[in-house]
Amino acid sequence: MKKSKLIVSCLAALTLVCTVAPCCTHADANVTTQEVTAIGNSDEGIMPLSDDIRYVYKKTEDGHMYKRLYNFSKGMWVGDWIQIK
Repeated sequence: MKKSKLIVSCLAALTLVCTVAPCCTHADANVTTQEVTAIGNSDEGIMPLSDDIRYVYKKTEDGHMYKRLYNFSKGMWVGDWIQIK
């Protein structure tokens, strides 16, 4: 009978200590940090999702104006020269 009272009291004391004692894990321990690196002016930066296509204009010696589409992303002409004036 003495041994069972001793075991019950030890278990009760252990339970009390475990519930009252501060926990060793903190909320900050679960936070992960991300390392951010700066991207310079290199080609590894932001890539556009669509091509940059714009008109290029030229004026000839005889006074005519022409326009032509140029793909600035790929560095190539898209169509033929079109006279506009």
